[in-house]
Amino acid sequence: MGESLKEKMERALTDGFEKAQEDKVRELNRLSQTGKRISRRDYNTRNLAELYSELGLAYPAGVPLTEFQSN
Repeated sequence: MGESLKEKMERALTDGFEKAQEDKVRELNRLSQTGKRISRRDYNTRNLAELYSELGLAYPAGVPLTEFQSN
């Protein structure tokens, strides 16, 4: 029996999410200044600021969360 439309949509969503993560890891490894390479597992389980630091990259800066919390 064929897949239902719901199953097809769920699979497409999952595949898209996994591809986006793989692309991000590939890009970080390409930009690495230290020669260190990370895996998807590293990307999913470790602190991203530490990973960026290990790769010799600046973590993308933004407005610190504490500034929002103080209001």
